[in-house]
Amino acid sequence: MTCGLTDGFVSAFVGGFISAMYYMDYSEDSLTLKVLVAAVWVLDTIQVSFMIHALYYYLPLTAI
Repeated sequence: MTCGLTDGFVSAFVGGFISAMYYMDYSEDSLTLKVLVAAVWVLDTIQVSFMIHALYYYLPLTAI
């Protein structure tokens, strides 16, 4: 199984899309839950960014 930059971008896009759908479909949820969803989305985006950076930085070094 391989994982590349494309997988990271797709993962970030899907996560953002699902979060946007949550805010449209469940607009009556409490503010606490909405903030929790936003925090999880931000943390997931940061994690995906770190993984994309690690793949971009380390894969060319190990391919030599």
